[in-house]
Amino acid sequence: MLQISRVFPGALNEEAGLCFLLHREQQLVAYASQGNVILLKAPTLDVHRVLAFFEAYAGFTELDARICAIAADSDYGLIAAAVGTQVACWVPSAGDAWKVHSTLNVSIPIRSLHHQAGRLLVASDEMVSVWEQRDEGGIVVWSKAWEDRTDSAPVIARLSETGAALAYAYKDSKDVHLIDTRRSTKQILPHPRPISSLTWRRPTAGNRSSLTLYTVTSDSTVRIWQPVLDAPHELRLWGTIDSDSFFSDERAVHVRWLDRSVRPEEGEPLHEDIFFAVDRKGRISLRTVSNIERRPPTLLELHPSQQMPDLHTIAPDNSTAVIPIPSPSDTLVMFLSQHSLQALSVTLSSYLDDIKDDSKPLRPYTTEPFGVQHAETIRGLHLRSDGRAFVTQADTEIILWDATSSTPRTVARWNINCELAAIVDDGVLVYAGKDLVLLAKDGSKRRVQTPAIPILRFLYSGMYLLALSSTHCFEIDRHTLEILGQAPLPDATASIRVPIFGHNREILDVSEDGELTFWRYAHGDFRKLGGLATGIKGVSMAACSVDRRSALVKFDGDQYHLSIWNSRLSEFSSGLEFEYTFSEEILSLRWTFGTSDGLAVSFKTHVVVMWPERMTYFDTTPSWASWLQISVDQFSPLALNGASFLGDGSLVVTAGNQVAIFNPILKEPPPSEPSNLLALLISRIGPLPDWHPQVVLQCLLWNKVDRVKQVIERLAKVVLQEGATTDSIQKGLMHLNDEPYDDEYHESQQTPVSRSAQRHSALFGSETPVMDEEDEWRFSRPLITKLLHVLDERPLPILTINEEEHLEALIETTLEIDEQRRALDANGIRYLISIRSFYILNRKSKESPNVFEQTPVIEARSRIRYRDMVWAYHSDTQELLLQGCTQACNNKMTWSDARALGVFLWLTSNDVLKEQMENVARNEYMAGDDRDPERCSLYYFALGKRRLVHGLWKQAAWHHEQSMMLRFLDNDFDVPRWKTAAMKNAYALLGKKRYQYAAAFFLLAGALQDAVNVCVKQVNDIQLAVAIARVYEQSDDGPVLRSLLLNTVIPMAFSQDNRWLGSWAFWMLHKRDLAVRIIMTPLPDLAMTLDGPIETFGRPNYDDPSLAMLFSQLKAKTLQAAQGTSEIAPQTEFNFVLQIARVFCRMGCHILALDLVRSWSFDRPTAPTPIPQSAVEDDYDMSPTPPPPMRRSSFFSLTGRRRSSVVIDVNLKSLPETRAPSPKLPTVAEDQPADVKAPTAIEAPKPRRTGIGSLMKSAKQDTKVPEFDMDAFF
Repeated sequence: MLQISRVFPGALNEEAGLCFLLHREQQLVAYASQGNVILLKAPTLDVHRVLAFFEAYAGFTELDARICAIAADSDYGLIAAAVGTQVACWVPSAGDAWKVHSTLNVSIPIRSLHHQAGRLLVASDEMVSVWEQRDEGGIVVWSKAWEDRTDSAPVIARLSETGAALAYAYKDSKDVHLIDTRRSTKQILPHPRPISSLTWRRPTAGNRSSLTLYTVTSDSTVRIWQPVLDAPHELRLWGTIDSDSFFSDERAVHVRWLDRSVRPEEGEPLHEDIFFAVDRKGRISLRTVSNIERRPPTLLELHPSQQMPDLHTIAPDNSTAVIPIPSPSDTLVMFLSQHSLQALSVTLSSYLDDIKDDSKPLRPYTTEPFGVQHAETIRGLHLRSDGRAFVTQADTEIILWDATSSTPRTVARWNINCELAAIVDDGVLVYAGKDLVLLAKDGSKRRVQTPAIPILRFLYSGMYLLALSSTHCFEIDRHTLEILGQAPLPDATASIRVPIFGHNREILDVSEDGELTFWRYAHGDFRKLGGLATGIKGVSMAACSVDRRSALVKFDGDQYHLSIWNSRLSEFSSGLEFEYTFSEEILSLRWTFGTSDGLAVSFKTHVVVMWPERMTYFDTTPSWASWLQISVDQFSPLALNGASFLGDGSLVVTAGNQVAIFNPILKEPPPSEPSNLLALLISRIGPLPDWHPQVVLQCLLWNKVDRVKQVIERLAKVVLQEGATTDSIQKGLMHLNDEPYDDEYHESQQTPVSRSAQRHSALFGSETPVMDEEDEWRFSRPLITKLLHVLDERPLPILTINEEEHLEALIETTLEIDEQRRALDANGIRYLISIRSFYILNRKSKESPNVFEQTPVIEARSRIRYRDMVWAYHSDTQELLLQGCTQACNNKMTWSDARALGVFLWLTSNDVLKEQMENVARNEYMAGDDRDPERCSLYYFALGKRRLVHGLWKQAAWHHEQSMMLRFLDNDFDVPRWKTAAMKNAYALLGKKRYQYAAAFFLLAGALQDAVNVCVKQVNDIQLAVAIARVYEQSDDGPVLRSLLLNTVIPMAFSQDNRWLGSWAFWMLHKRDLAVRIIMTPLPDLAMTLDGPIETFGRPNYDDPSLAMLFSQLKAKTLQAAQGTSEIAPQTEFNFVLQIARVFCRMGCHILALDLVRSWSFDRPTAPTPIPQSAVEDDYDMSPTPPPPMRRSSFFSLTGRRRSSVVIDVNLKSLPETRAPSPKLPTVAEDQPADVKAPTAIEAPKPRRTGIGSLMKSAKQDTKVPEFDMDAFF
């Protein structure tokens, strides 16, 4: 939540006046503004609460309710307000909240209210009445206690302290009417001039029955009225204080009595009353009167006036009030100017010599005046292009605000009815009727040059102002207000036109069909900058940022759909960054100034600040997030009208006739992050430090393990330093990258054996052995163990809980990689990263519950991603990977473990596949204490081991199905009768929803296709279907497996836009060209080359930077892959690399983005020349094609580069000179036997034993020990 800088609660309703009450040791000032009661805290005048009249009467709104009278009673803590003939009352609730106490309806419009001693005085046009409250079943009901008719409407009416007597006066009347409601007696107090105010004196303790009335006439003369001894219920004039007696050089224009009696310096324990006066210069003078409570009136004593210093002045008007402030000093008061709402707080004992005050006087305090405010509901909020000024527009009011300081202030106010308003250099330019009118800052108005065509909208465009009509655009100079030029609009059919934030003369057009077009106006013409087809029809609202991000809102009649689009469009990005549906009406969209690209979305109840979120591998979060919600409900129930950012990041919010300014300082900023909103937004989307888990993970995936080790070493030096504190660690992290990294790090690292040899050799040398002080900071298990222990106890201050858990997991993973790096290839390392992170993070998710919700902080995953499985599939160290997977499962891999790790998708050896399936079956049987054969039947049947299952059932004596299964498994299932019986049992099990057991019976009947269908449709396990198909058919070319890949896996990959899964499936089908093309080619275009119709396509998603790594690895791995690469246009590859670089930047890995675009190779693979048949037969040795020239290596690289050989997976003799974009996939015949070989166009030909020459020998030799080096692609 942002801190509230200031709230401008609205102009005062002059007919209602103001009052004050003491609420929980806090003096509150209450006044009416439009249909609301505003409560201000004294003496700061901060808004305490806004009480809306519609809270008591739901039918009212702030538009049709104008409060005409208010009253407040400190003794009862009650506030009353009247609108027309209706009265609403509020009382305090829990905290600072207020609740509706009661309501009252009268028959005649109300003019004045007053509440005292539990009685409510209501003065209407023809009646004065007194009402008392009573409780009827928990509901407060007002009953009329007294009433009397009047000659006209009293404008001033007050009850006495006991509530028994009342006094009122008509407008411009010279008489005060007194009525004793209990005795029904009346009295008229005549005055020589009209009455301006009257007040009952609050008696002191022990003298509650005393009646004293102060009246002030229009000439600021005060009269004191009290009863005499022989007539205690009739008032007589006791004394007069002339307006000339306050100032020696000028007459007072306003005089009031301070509602507090003070004790004199010496004498009897009596009290003095204080009167103050204000002259035309705003000076304040004081006079005290003593002996008011004494009898007879001849003892009344008036003391000389004492003027306050000229330094302490207040805005002069005829409605200044003085309010006592609760404090240790009895003489601390606040002078409040009613019109400007400016307050001056002083301690009167500092200026009155005869007043006793033992407390220390407080320094005078003057508040900043509110200035002019709105009396009507605000309809529009218009900002200047630099955000340093803005205009608020009501129906007949316009106020100009200056926002150059931290707290905006009002500059001028005009009463004018206009359609449009825009800020120019000399004031505000408005379009009223058919004229352009300049509202100058001095309050004057003048007409300026006006286009002949009616203006529909103003657009700020940098230093210029564009006036748009239905057909033309007029450029207006903001200084001279001259029309500099005009041009026809480029698209007259555009439904919405908005300025492009921060760009001169640039606008955005939105068509009815949702097409975005960017234009620049220059030299009397519009030039198109670009466009974007969103496909959203009926856009109702739009806004465009400095970075040309466009926010669109569509209303479908029920909900509001917000979408955010990026104008940087390519075939790899639709432009859509975020979309969300809101049920609440969206009022406005406003971008932040500058490049932070924060978006304020205004609703009626709150404002949501959104910003582009970093992409991450850790959480499935959207690319945009809302983490800041701003509302005014903590002090106001009014619905918001709109919100907009100012130039310094402040947020201005309008609600009703009120303006709230939120400064850009967060109340509770995230730990170790900027407290300024704009700085925080920039830090959330800027580059991440090298030790951040996001960067560490990407470096590990891109095989930059040595760089990660150096980063971890430096991190350990900072965290493990002696006497490290939070501040020292944070400072050390900021300077972690000050020194350059060592590019020869892998060579400088020495094994412990070599270091020991050096030390032993030094014993026999002449040099003194020197211990390497850096050895203790070398990357090793002891160092990592110590680092992880410290991080567990004292997390890094900058990271969140999730990020801290991920960092620890990656550090531990890096250690595992370092210990096995010499045995693993690059793809194996990537897979090891995935499974280590997978298990560590899932373990962390169980160990780290949320303190408040008792839920895991890190969400557990059921399996690794298909991306990670593909790395293992292309690894040449699968035996080590399988060994690591088995160890991760404690040597008891069940099917859930195998599925989580994708084992049966990436294993390539059929023998290992069968062996692993048998291990899974055995572990499934051994899992648990019951030893249930049902759990392992599917896996053993896939292996063809029916007799083994029969033996397991013999041991399941406890199972209620044992005898039945033993009799059934004794049969020969090669006989059609028992195949049919197995099929019937399978369908019966489907009816009982025992799906996996049903699939086992399908396998028992030899119906592999039916078993696969059950795994796909009922069990919803694609991996299980692939596993049993591969094991049952004992080949990757079986018809059922190929059908599964063609008809299920590939369509699923297309529907989910999962290019990893699609690439794996095409590679399994020996369509390596399609496996490469799917990485970059749009899926609808690729689907056109396939036989089977694919109609469902997922939204294009190229937000995985590892796609570039996969493409660089596969594009020249085989001849088919090289052919697929050659079908990709170079420009497409160029755009693809730029897209991945943008993704890196969105992830905060800017250094990797720079590395990618700096070192990416656009070399096109070249297919080998077809070999003549005679040359093949004669074992002709061909010279290899010379390699392309060396490219510059990656500055991020740490190892050398070695080129890989190309695997020949096509028949070179039959290779045509030209080929279609992609061969069609073969159809799988339903009656094709399992042992039929796949067509030669799909299956790679087996090399002959002799005759292909040294080229094939070299290829075979190279593929035995492949070595993947990331530097080969940089």
